[in-house]
Amino acid sequence: MPRRAFLLFFIFGMIWLYSLGAYSAEFIEVCNPAGIRPDGVYVDRLLKRTMAELGKNRPPLAGEFPEGKVEKVSIRGDAFAEVNALFYKRGWSDGLPIVPPTPERVKDMLRGADLDPGFVVATLEPMNGQATVEKIAVNAVMAGCRPEYMPILMAAVEAIANPLFDLKGIATTTSPDIPMLIVSGPVSRQLDINSGTNALGRGWKANATINRALHLIIQNIGGSWPGVTDMSTLGQPGDFSMMVAENEKANPWTPIHMDMGFPKSANVVTVLAAEGTISVYGIGRNSEGFLKMIADYL
Repeated sequence: MPRRAFLLFFIFGMIWLYSLGAYSAEFIEVCNPAGIRPDGVYVDRLLKRTMAELGKNRPPLAGEFPEGKVEKVSIRGDAFAEVNALFYKRGWSDGLPIVPPTPERVKDMLRGADLDPGFVVATLEPMNGQATVEKIAVNAVMAGCRPEYMPILMAAVEAIANPLFDLKGIATTTSPDIPMLIVSGPVSRQLDINSGTNALGRGWKANATINRALHLIIQNIGGSWPGVTDMSTLGQPGDFSMMVAENEKANPWTPIHMDMGFPKSANVVTVLAAEGTISVYGIGRNSEGFLKMIADYL
């Protein structure tokens, strides 16, 4: 066989084999966590424009994704690692590993919500992305949440969208303010939310993942991007997790949700803007002295 004919035969043979899938890459389907504004524009598109105006090039793949709820991502090796790398470059990650939000995982997460997936819980500043139940579920999957955490998360999203909370100011300020969650009522025990030792520390799934999901929602749906719209000079470790439950058994006063007019049996999520933590040691002081010291710190 002449050399040229052999080369043509070889090339056509390779094309045929590729068409059969012998050399094709595997694919994984992932759901899009980015917010869409009421006008149908993805917040990432506007963020990329802002980056250009500011001369920013991070994240490097900002706004580079196909529009739609589900995307097929070509995988050459480790699916977990490759999805994480892709989401990180698009600005959809907080820097820690995320759980790839496959349609199956998102569908399972939606079991924890009793609303239609397309229902808009709130429109979030600073870029006015619509936090639908489905978008909340996608970010909840990424944060490692369980389906039963969805009611807490949706309540928190609704709370931060309240104009009195001023999410735009908190999400764009130069100060280290971040949303902190306080959960009170029977649900804190049902979901095993830590209200005791090391409540703001490690070791408790609910505390770590629910608030992490909220911060991903503010980032991905609301459009609060570090260095682009979020101008916090030092930042805040609470960006990853800042959540506690009220310890009603040890509380000599009425629970916080009762002080706000809710019945004792109600489950209530309180959101406040917090900075860092300050330790107040009252060893050797009587009650009056301890309260005076707390007042001095405040």
